[in-house]
Amino acid sequence: MNKRREEIIEQFDELLEHALDLDFSGIVSKKWSERPEDQELCEIIDSFMKGLRHVHGYLDRNKEQIKRDHFTQYYKVFGNPFKEIDEVETKSGQKVQILESLGENKLRALFMNECYTMDTDSERLYHSALVGIGMQRRRAINPDTFSDLKVTIIGGGDGGTLREVLSYPVAKANLLELDEEVVQICKHNLPTFSLGAFDDERFNPIYGDAFDNITDIEESSQDLVFVDLNDVEAPSEASTVTGSRSKHLLIEVERILREDGVCGAYCGGYPRKYFSMFKKHFHQPLITIPDLFDPDSKDSLAHEWFFASGFKV
Repeated sequence: MNKRREEIIEQFDELLEHALDLDFSGIVSKKWSERPEDQELCEIIDSFMKGLRHVHGYLDRNKEQIKRDHFTQYYKVFGNPFKEIDEVETKSGQKVQILESLGENKLRALFMNECYTMDTDSERLYHSALVGIGMQRRRAINPDTFSDLKVTIIGGGDGGTLREVLSYPVAKANLLELDEEVVQICKHNLPTFSLGAFDDERFNPIYGDAFDNITDIEESSQDLVFVDLNDVEAPSEASTVTGSRSKHLLIEVERILREDGVCGAYCGGYPRKYFSMFKKHFHQPLITIPDLFDPDSKDSLAHEWFFASGFKV
């Protein structure tokens, strides 16, 4: 579960205060034992408590400044400074930020709940890989029925996955997104992600909890399902693909897929976990690391994205 910076600071400060309230005086006085190992333990505890007091004092003096300086992490991610150009807190409490670089290229990046999601420089490779892997598997399974496809996207409020999906022979594309505000801020500030996909008549938005709303989709009605979520950015544990509701989600994905229907998903940092989950619900599960060479760039990209896929029999 992702926690906001402010929550982490407050909870860590509370933990420090609790630790400092513990009475270790009887231990560190060193009167209770003359054994060398006990003396060494007392010295370690004494040093540890001094360190805690130092950290607690630093937080007490600088807590508000630390909260204000959260953008320093963005500079380290990209290697050059960014400025925030838009920020929205959604009705469900998600924090959505759009940042723009101060360099000549004016790179824009999307942050969800203070976690980097995607940027205008690399999103095309990511989204085309996610959708392409699923579409290629579906076409290979039954090329004669590769038309008038019905697709459901879970997550993907930035519009990139939707854009790629609609470039194939798709009749309808459901988008299960928690907050409409995510779609609106991305449509306005990151138009190259969606390229008009949000205005396409085949686009069918379904806002709210995707884990609940997927139950309303008709059984055996979808040709493909794409899970475009990242557990690091999730607003709560209940919204993570690998969390307590993962079994429910995959059972529902399996239910709404037609025979030979394909599920594709971004694995984040958990490719082994995704392979294990897909193995239980889909036929011939695969973990794919796509070739991310950009033909428009002289340099190969450093991204290493893992994608899971499998199909229903």
